[in-house]
Amino acid sequence: MTGPAPRAPEPALRALGLGWLLLAAALAMGGLELWVRLQPPRPGDLVDRLHVYQQRPQDPPHLVAFGTCLGDALVPAVVEASWGAGVEVDSLTSRASTSLDWYLVMAGHLDQDPALRGIIVTFGLDDLSLRPSPWESQIMNLARWQDLPLLVRDTCSGPGCALELLLRRASMAYRYRGGLGYRLWAALGTRPPGARSVPARGPGPGNTDSVDGVMIPTGLADPGKATEVGFGWHSEGTWLEPDTDPYLWVRRMLALGQARGLPMYFVPLPANPTFQTNARGWADPDIRARTRSLITEGGGQVLDLGPLPDLDGSCFQDDVHFTAHGGEVMSRAIGQALATQVDPATLR
Repeated sequence: MTGPAPRAPEPALRALGLGWLLLAAALAMGGLELWVRLQPPRPGDLVDRLHVYQQRPQDPPHLVAFGTCLGDALVPAVVEASWGAGVEVDSLTSRASTSLDWYLVMAGHLDQDPALRGIIVTFGLDDLSLRPSPWESQIMNLARWQDLPLLVRDTCSGPGCALELLLRRASMAYRYRGGLGYRLWAALGTRPPGARSVPARGPGPGNTDSVDGVMIPTGLADPGKATEVGFGWHSEGTWLEPDTDPYLWVRRMLALGQARGLPMYFVPLPANPTFQTNARGWADPDIRARTRSLITEGGGQVLDLGPLPDLDGSCFQDDVHFTAHGGEVMSRAIGQALATQVDPATLR
């Protein structure tokens, strides 16, 4: 004879089992979040330099310099010596940074600095019009909670984007899930199916993250979207809509400088004079005029470096990036421009 059929679990027991399952999942997610926060990935050059800047004595009057990889060759000591005004220069230039990064630093990290006398922005003519992505990990490391409504309003086109930004700001494990996943694949001695590696040119968009040693695959996302997947740099980014004002965050920087009484000095950097053609628009008079109008109408000042006879092909790695020697030549010219074009009274 067969025994009685087993009784189905009581609803209370089923609910208890589900509760334990949910608790285990919550503990696992909380443990992962704690692990990432206790040993966070490197957030990027700009965040690193900002941390160093915030630890320095804030007493001496100083300027803060922003810029991309082009301005990364800036030598503050050379600028200060050439200027001779007794005002220090702190460099927050960094590779792969954009005007959105700079705005977030100004808005949330330089607001309590009474010794700050102004902002320098070094740029190649297309640097100011780069369309920054709100998905980048570095941006989420710079953004405060109160910055999210502005990011959502000006960069999101739907509720999915708003939720994504909220999750990235709230959870470091979620923010870096792409890099964590690739680190796991690397630990297993392989990489995600369909991934293809890219040349190791150092951290930055589309490059191998040499800090973590994590291979960054490309070609996994929609071809119409950014395909960078970095552990601490760019994470599964989606670029802004084509009709978004590319100068939006530059305008916001200028408005913030006006509101705080901070002079904003913009320095267009020269290109390699030995290059006959340049796809980046340095020789385009319309771009130059439009950029100058944008800055001056917003209350900023353009510092003209003028003819630089010492700036030759040996000062450049390529068409626009400076060598160490070129960085010194450029820094000396910026100091001289500050000395001749800036009213010292505006720095008091």
